Amino acid sequence: MRLTNYANACCLMEAQGFRILTDPWLVDGVFEGGWHHYPPLTVRPEDLRDVDALFVSHVHPDHCDPQTLKVFRRDMPIVVLDHAPNFLHRVLREMGFTNLVAIADGTTAPLGPFDVTLYAPFTPHLFHESAIGNLIDCAAIFEHGGFSVFNFNDNTPDVASALRLRERHGRPTVAQIAYNAAGPFPSCFDNMDMAQKLAASERTLQRNFAHAAALGAALEPRWHMPFAGSFAVGGSQWRKNACRGAVSLDEAGRRLTRLNPDIPVLLLSEGQSLDLADGVRSAPYEPIDPEAERAYVTGPLAARSYPHESDPAPDRAALFADCGAARDRLWARQARFDFFPDLTVMIAIGESFFTFNLMRAGGGATLGPAGDGPRIEVRMDERLLRRILTGEAHWNNVEGGYHIDFVREPDVYVRDFHTIMSFFTA
Repeated sequence: MRLTNYANACCLMEAQGFRILTDPWLVDGVFEGGWHHYPPLTVRPEDLRDVDALFVSHVHPDHCDPQTLKVFRRDMPIVVLDHAPNFLHRVLREMGFTNLVAIADGTTAPLGPFDVTLYAPFTPHLFHESAIGNLIDCAAIFEHGGFSVFNFNDNTPDVASALRLRERHGRPTVAQIAYNAAGPFPSCFDNMDMAQKLAASERTLQRNFAHAAALGAALEPRWHMPFAGSFAVGGSQWRKNACRGAVSLDEAGRRLTRLNPDIPVLLLSEGQSLDLADGVRSAPYEPIDPEAERAYVTGPLAARSYPHESDPAPDRAALFADCGAARDRLWARQARFDFFPDLTVMIAIGESFFTFNLMRAGGGATLGPAGDGPRIEVRMDERLLRRILTGEAHWNNVEGGYHIDFVREPDVYVRDFHTIMSFFTA
């Protein structure tokens, strides 16, 4: 069994000539132009189009990228979790894919020479209370000939779940465990100054690495592979790289080695492979040059444009009207989840706000806060807001791409706010 790394969560597993490609994202500009690869990739989607099957863990574009997926034949077998709600199934079928290999939670199915087991979200949220929980992620375990790869991508287990997996599947040969916190906190929260953001980013990283190390200690893999979180923010938001809660693979390796010195850390550059049987690598890892990365991010990457920047300026009266329709749809979705916190949401449009409270139906235009309760202000390019309202863009992807700036008062994290706003569309 051989594992080849490409980027982020995209890797290739081979056994007996059968090849499975996981979470293919190879084209820059996902999350509405926000996310880019560093180092820049040399592999192209066309180079991998003849694999035998795909595994797609969830619908986020750094795992399910339409630009990468368009090169694959429409009858390509795609392994997906058979678990409601099936947003991923709908998206793949809309792309024209017809051969979804749906595997239920905790179920093992053969795929070529591999045994593949998929797992639904292990917890609603690892570090915070959550009423809605994780709606989309899944993890996969690939086994062949006594070797195994535990591909957790964004579905990171708690320690208790990891121990159950080890009891069922044995010690993994490779455990692919996420380490970065790829989200808008703290870089997009303007109620914090830069020093506060940097400190919050480091606290978040320390929390994530402590958990990744605890999973390594529980699973005791032959190799611990930091996984699913290598990206750089491009375009006009490039300054948010400084406190985005993410570090390079090199730094991930150093931190994990300090925390778990007895478990070898597996770092593979683009296109490098590991033979799981004999432990032989195709080439030595190529360390990232921080100065070269900084020059790339502040130069070519900062100059990138976003798709919405070519749009005309929207009519603000129409934005307010469509926000009203989106609020009605959001209210219906809140009822399904029984989620009604006392939180006022203020979406900036010009000098005013479209304002609503998640406890009550309806909303409308205001010039400032409505009431003295908890509130969160939201600012983004109005052309991007127009795309969210028309369905051309998705709130969660816009937020994940670092395009939304927030001010919250008090400075308290309401985890499910960021989930429920995924349903804000007209």
